[in-house]
Amino acid sequence: VKKKKENFIGGAEMFGMMTKTQFLSGTKMAFLFIMIVMGISLFSDFGSAIVINEVELNPIGQDSGHEWVELYSATEFNLDGFYLQNNDGKNYSLNSSFTGYVIIQFSGLWLDNVDESVILKNLDNDTIDETPIFADPPPDTNNKTWSKCGNNWTLIISTRGLENLCPSPQNQQNNTQQ
Repeated sequence: VKKKKENFIGGAEMFGMMTKTQFLSGTKMAFLFIMIVMGISLFSDFGSAIVINEVELNPIGQDSGHEWVELYSATEFNLDGFYLQNNDGKNYSLNSSFTGYVIIQFSGLWLDNVDESVILKNLDNDTIDETPIFADPPPDTNNKTWSKCGNNWTLIISTRGLENLCPSPQNQQNNTQQ
């Protein structure tokens, strides 16, 4: 009588009973474990969304050294290898970690008052977020910034480092860009 070969990867005796794990079942479990670990690592980078949240093109007074961009992430985000790019093609490297709001303050003139946009890119030059083309022509005496309000951008009073105080949707028609 020929005995059928069994595919077991292990076994143990507990309470007088012999238990064995079938090879196929163990393979399935290992595969499932690997997929879960890969899924967690894949989505940990993309699951923590980062957005450009507010842009100060034309600060009150002198622009040089007073222009800034605000980024937002609900979870800790590492900016190493990320950079901002303006509409003139100039790049500004980023290299910190943050949670919540972070202000990127430019030491000189980096943003134009008209025909300007900001693009956030990663090390692979992939666009992560970008703004539409903005204009905030001089003189700026209103302390307003371009702020993300839902899917739109609105020129409103600055909330630098805080949640944007977006107008209600029916009042959002003036000074809005998509």
